[in-house]
Amino acid sequence: MINRLETFPTNLYLLGRVSFSLSGMRPSRLIGYLMIILSPLGFAFYTLWFFNLLPGLDPDLVVKSTIYLLALFFFGVVGVLGYLVITAPRPKESVRGGSEHA
Repeated sequence: MINRLETFPTNLYLLGRVSFSLSGMRPSRLIGYLMIILSPLGFAFYTLWFFNLLPGLDPDLVVKSTIYLLALFFFGVVGVLGYLVITAPRPKESVRGGSEHA
């Protein structure tokens, strides 16, 4: 039985040198490469969907989902900022009881 992982190419050779290797790559670099690859693919899919060039997908749904995702992102940021305000360390008060900048 052939192990598929052993036959998967892990190195990309350009001009006789290894220019890209999956075997010793840090996870953050792998995520970065995936983001570079998936970003234009996602943009192309969104554009085709927006202009109704993908049969079977409703172009009105792309507008509604975009507005929903923007609202989700906005309220998510507001929630994280609220959490940071609540859990931030308070400044120490001076011994005299007044503020330090008085």
